[in-house]
Amino acid sequence: MIFTRKMTSNRLNTKTSTMKMVPDLNRIGAIVASWQRHVMTVEEAQAKIATALASNRFMPQAELFPDPEPMVASRQAIVTLERVERKLDLLIQHHGIMLPDDMDPEILCSDAKQLADENRKIEAVSLHRARTGASLSQAVQVINRYLSLRRD
Repeated sequence: MIFTRKMTSNRLNTKTSTMKMVPDLNRIGAIVASWQRHVMTVEEAQAKIATALASNRFMPQAELFPDPEPMVASRQAIVTLERVERKLDLLIQHHGIMLPDDMDPEILCSDAKQLADENRKIEAVSLHRARTGASLSQAVQVINRYLSLRRD
């Protein structure tokens, strides 16, 4: 796990003699990554790692927290999933595959219709999106179309 230094402004109650000190793992990771990309030689990497492992370079463990890199990976997975979903939508549309009514974003369920009839449009949009997976703009268009047809 990669750690980064937490920025804190309050260091009043800290005693370095009683705190657990650890090496700067981010610095070591950056050195190894540079070596892997052939930016530096093995000897240079070893010298820099030895410097980073010197006890005077250690930092309090309490000042470390996990790096949000896994969040980046999950965002990339979400983007990929959205792209696959768009492709599936295009395939379904191209081949004219009929979806069940509860999965079709163009068909309002009775609960969403009831909420729209009660002028609870935001709740109707939320319910429609939750049930069908429609985008916000799709859901708003469907609700508006239903309301305009009901008025006519």
